Amino acid sequence: MEDLNKSKKQLIDELNMVRSRLNKIETEKGKQAFFPSEERFHELVENAPIGIYCNDFKGTFIYGNKKAEEIIGYPADKVLGKNMLKLDLVRGKELAKAAKILAKNVSGRPSGPDLFTLHREDGRKRKVEIYSELMKMGNKKVVVGMVQDITEKENAFSSLKENESKYRAVIEQSRDCIFLVDLKTQNILDANPAFLNALDYTIDEIKSMTLFDIVDDDKKNIDANIKLIKKRKGLAISERFYRKKDGSQITVDVSMSLITYCGQKVMSVVMQDITEKKKKESELAEQEKRYSFLFDQSHDSIFLIDIASMKIVQANPASHCLTGYEKGELVGRSCLQLLTDDKSVLEKSIQKLIREKCHFSGDKELRKKDGTLIPVDVSINLISTHGNAMISMICKDLSERKKAALAAKKSSKMLRTILDHIAAPISVIDIETKEFIFANNQLKNIFGEVNGKKCYEICANSEYPCPQLKGPPLNGSTLENGKILCWEHYCELHEKWFLKSATAISWLDGRQVVLEVSTDITDRKSIEMELQHSEKSYRGLFDDASDAIYVQNRKGQFLDVNKGAEKMYGYPRELLIGKTPDFVSAPDKNDLDKIKTHIQNAFAGHAQVFEFWGKDKNGRVFPKEVRLSKGTYFGEDVVIAFARDITKKLRYELARRQNEARLQALYEYAPIGIVHSDPVHYKIFSANKNFCKFIGYTKEELEKLSFLDFTHPDDLADDNKFMNELISGKIKTFSHEKRYIKKDGSLVWGKITVSLIHDEKIQPLYVIAAVDDITQQKEAEIEKQNLQERLRQTQKLDALATLAGGIAHDFNNALSAVVGNIELLAIQMPDDATIQQCTQPVLQSTSRMAQLTNQLLAYARGGKYQPKAIEIDTFIRDNFSLLKHTAPPDADILLDLNCKNHKVMADSTQLHMLFSAVISNSAEAINESGKICLQTAIKDFTNDSQSNYPEMKPANYICIRIIDNGCGMDKCTQDRIFEPFFTTKFRGRGLGMAAVYGIVKNHDGFVYVDSKIGKGTAVNIFLPIIPNAVEEKEKPELRTKTGAGTVLVIEDEAIVKNVISSMLRRLEYHVLTVKNGREAQEICQSLGDQINVILLDMGLPDMPGEFLFPLLKENCPDSKIIICSGYSIDGPAQNLLEKGADAFLQKPFNLAVLSDVLAKVMN
Repeated sequence: MEDLNKSKKQLIDELNMVRSRLNKIETEKGKQAFFPSEERFHELVENAPIGIYCNDFKGTFIYGNKKAEEIIGYPADKVLGKNMLKLDLVRGKELAKAAKILAKNVSGRPSGPDLFTLHREDGRKRKVEIYSELMKMGNKKVVVGMVQDITEKENAFSSLKENESKYRAVIEQSRDCIFLVDLKTQNILDANPAFLNALDYTIDEIKSMTLFDIVDDDKKNIDANIKLIKKRKGLAISERFYRKKDGSQITVDVSMSLITYCGQKVMSVVMQDITEKKKKESELAEQEKRYSFLFDQSHDSIFLIDIASMKIVQANPASHCLTGYEKGELVGRSCLQLLTDDKSVLEKSIQKLIREKCHFSGDKELRKKDGTLIPVDVSINLISTHGNAMISMICKDLSERKKAALAAKKSSKMLRTILDHIAAPISVIDIETKEFIFANNQLKNIFGEVNGKKCYEICANSEYPCPQLKGPPLNGSTLENGKILCWEHYCELHEKWFLKSATAISWLDGRQVVLEVSTDITDRKSIEMELQHSEKSYRGLFDDASDAIYVQNRKGQFLDVNKGAEKMYGYPRELLIGKTPDFVSAPDKNDLDKIKTHIQNAFAGHAQVFEFWGKDKNGRVFPKEVRLSKGTYFGEDVVIAFARDITKKLRYELARRQNEARLQALYEYAPIGIVHSDPVHYKIFSANKNFCKFIGYTKEELEKLSFLDFTHPDDLADDNKFMNELISGKIKTFSHEKRYIKKDGSLVWGKITVSLIHDEKIQPLYVIAAVDDITQQKEAEIEKQNLQERLRQTQKLDALATLAGGIAHDFNNALSAVVGNIELLAIQMPDDATIQQCTQPVLQSTSRMAQLTNQLLAYARGGKYQPKAIEIDTFIRDNFSLLKHTAPPDADILLDLNCKNHKVMADSTQLHMLFSAVISNSAEAINESGKICLQTAIKDFTNDSQSNYPEMKPANYICIRIIDNGCGMDKCTQDRIFEPFFTTKFRGRGLGMAAVYGIVKNHDGFVYVDSKIGKGTAVNIFLPIIPNAVEEKEKPELRTKTGAGTVLVIEDEAIVKNVISSMLRRLEYHVLTVKNGREAQEICQSLGDQINVILLDMGLPDMPGEFLFPLLKENCPDSKIIICSGYSIDGPAQNLLEKGADAFLQKPFNLAVLSDVLAKVMN
């Protein structure tokens, strides 16, 4: 285990110690080999506490200490001399991983820690951690690795992680709020999601808090509770207040206990949020007050009647005033005695009411106590209170409604929950016989007579739920303990919930019995249902009243309104809440100050009756009678207002005018254009402002026109087709996009939706057209199409550029062999006229071929070669005579140069190629007397003014324009002009303009072509200006120079390798050749100090030149490295030059170029 606990730093320190000792031995022994000193090696590492092994570059084990043998499970004689990758130590994907690490070590890069699963000889698997790196031992480099067995550590970690995952899953999924608290500091250590959601904290926030931050209690009480927890190992607290993140409080029940967490004793707190429960209990009590108030304060007479006996069980004060009976005289009296109708008819109506659960109402006569009859409007409904069906009868005194215009609604509902605070039911049960031997009246009220019955007979099942009565009789020790058992039980027989508590006691006669106390908690379980029923009953009674009822505070604001008020004013309840009588007051009809006085008098306890002119949502002004009286609403003194509409005349004309005004405003200010027109001749009857703005005409001008006058001619056929189908009834409406011609002649796009309006005889009356302006949308679509087309062209040209670069590279390699061999042949036989006569044309042809590949490379990526600062005007004048030869003799070439002293960074050869290609194209497009104009000018695009050239970057450019008055080109030819091998000439190669494109792009420039058939063509070339550049001097002609030294040629193509070797020998150099990177490394390791120059080809078969270069520098630090490639200097070759390569040779090259480059790097 000591080995397992070692840190990575200790392992590295031990390896460094071994390396230090080895280096010391090497210093003392000079350049002697390390491996022959077996005894010293074993002395240092054989007994190391970690596994140490060595292998060569191929992965063959050459050493392993005792600890390594112990870990891998193989003896040394079975692994030494064998390849580590071919042994069965690692398998599957880890085998490839090991090969990659070996290659990484061989390249000189250390690796580790790397995790592997080793398969031992005894079949067991071990997890190990390996560090490895390349070390030099004597004159030989080997890979040294350190291996450590971490199997036990991994297994322990996995077991710990699994246990933690199980604990976390239980806590995270719990519905209860759970959190852990440090007993010493009271810091919160952890919390589950339920706790975080309850208090609205994140886990990071809650971990930075203490228990005092969230518990709304005195610190002394909290400390006292913590002491009790430590003493009792647990504590339960009811109705505690906890603070949420926003500062609000929630009410909770809390249970606390001590647990072990991360090796220390902490307090585990389980919390249940009871805020909603307390809130609903409070709301239920408040509802009761409100129902009682409405019942007592109602102006209507309300009777609650028992269904079975038809006797009155409750009546409100208004009913006593109506009937003349004193308080209490109505209760117990039959409701049939109050009404004068035939009793049998009334009984049948009530039975129908009960059977069909409907209601009935009508005008009746009511007999008062003194025998007088009064006309009443009776509304009888079936209601429910605490699950019991009752009848409510509401009577309105019609004799008091002489001034009233509308009858009150007949139905109302009332539910009044009366809580009966009584003692809990108690029973005594014999444990032996399981019979009831005593039951109090409360239990009998619930279950009936139970004495002498078996305890389980009052349940639906055959087993009684009391745990004391399920097993054998209680023994004496249980009786002494006095243990109390509590549980909840649902009695299916009576459909009730009970909270039961039981304990074993000795009865009066000495028998062992169970004393059981039951608490009916059905109401608590169904409190939400009761609240809904109560609300429904209250709202039914409140809303079914025929009057508009609203509750007002001292400021006159509406706190609540019924459906009668919503119907009277036309506003929803939510909108009326918070408003004052001013909101529904008719203008100039009421004295609002006097209304406020009425409200204040009502608050003083004086009932108020007055007239008020109201105004509903539709603007209807009407008179109403208002009665105010003082009341209580949710514990607040309020005024209850009963209002009745006392007008019968409806103001239909006012509503009609208002509706017309709204429709006209909707039509006129609609966000789209709307037009009425004739369905046959399309003559316009009217148009809204938006359409006038869209089309550019005024309303008066449009009324003199038809749709045909401003519809685009190309869209008329579609309009006529759709209109014919609309008139014929084939379609009901149509919608399509079309073009319109505005008054100023400009073109706009609109999406028109047309519907046909018919008269009563289903004849076409007029057409309604809705026109939406989509001009910007159409312009955006066209712009998107143009951008997509430009992107497609760019992608196509980039793909062709890649192809052209590859062709040029392969062609340059082939030309290298031709050029070298021909030049060697000419040198070796200088006196043979026949040979010289044959070789010179071949060399000239290869030069032209090289120019062709230069054109391809110019088009491809990376074709600048050797850029320098060039003054464009001077360059054109100096090369004008050569450029003029590409045009017909009679053609007139004009110069208009305006860029004196302004330079660009460019390759002179490529610039010459660019001008030659463009002028050659222009010369072929003109006749013998045509004109070509070559212009230069400065263009400043730094202010984003290049609207005609969207791809250009902001900068200062020299614009080179080559203009001809030739035959011009069509659009199809212009789109393909820069494609390689595309030509319109019978004998053309199609590389000229492709090379122009490549040259310009590789000089960070841009090229555009404008051409029209019969008008000519203009080629616009933009090259960025470089400030304060100095033009380089021309290089002198190269001469062949011999040299001395050893040159290593790394080239995979045999024919190219042979010709380069011959050229080097001709220059008197000693030549070594290899065909790939592996051979190059081997020869450099063995003869590195003898090699003076290395010619490195970039494209080797086994590894790229970029990868081989650092290995060559490491093995041959004093050798000069020249990069050879058929590609240009830009790209990978330039990267190697920046990393330390000495020169670059572009294929094909001749003997003079080769000798010059060698002479420079050797000196």
